Amino acid sequence: MSKLADAMAKGIKLSPSAKPKDFSDRLVHTGGSLHTDHLPPKAKYFGQILYDVNKHYYLTDGKTIVSAIFAGANPLNNLRLQQTYIEVVRCLDAQCEDHSLVADDSDWETRIHVTKSREDIVEIYRTWKVEWYVPKHTQPGMYRFYLYGTSCLYNLLHTHHQFTDFVGKSSVFAIQKQGDYSFRPDQRVSMETFLN
Repeated sequence: MSKLADAMAKGIKLSPSAKPKDFSDRLVHTGGSLHTDHLPPKAKYFGQILYDVNKHYYLTDGKTIVSAIFAGANPLNNLRLQQTYIEVVRCLDAQCEDHSLVADDSDWETRIHVTKSREDIVEIYRTWKVEWYVPKHTQPGMYRFYLYGTSCLYNLLHTHHQFTDFVGKSSVFAIQKQGDYSFRPDQRVSMETFLN
């Protein structure tokens, strides 16, 4: 680290060094304390959107926050090493099937709030609130959230955990420059507006 600090202080560009060793196979597995995940009331599946994004947002000096709430599970079911829990993507086509990654949970502008709640004496469920603090330099366009998780079912008869991956996605939302009032909040946004 001292070599890096000295080079940075002197403005010297260093050549890339070898990748650090991957110790992920030595991490302690938390499986012993995992329990069956339950769905929040009225949710039908994990990853279901419970509170969706607005249809559009205006860029305001880094103060624009986009948020959504999903039916989630215990994040310890899968720590998603070298992967991500959330992605913010920019849509490249009208259906948002083709998209490019803008941010994920390793970026400062994203937040995840996992809330653990109790439905009754036994059932515990979790909701995931995903937030994106939209940087002021963000390109106007259509965007979407993706949530990645793993639910757990503990089988008492076979004394093992069954893990199932799930994906949730928000509706598509528009990011516009402040002062661009080319459509009203109740209007459907045309993808062609942003795909130029």
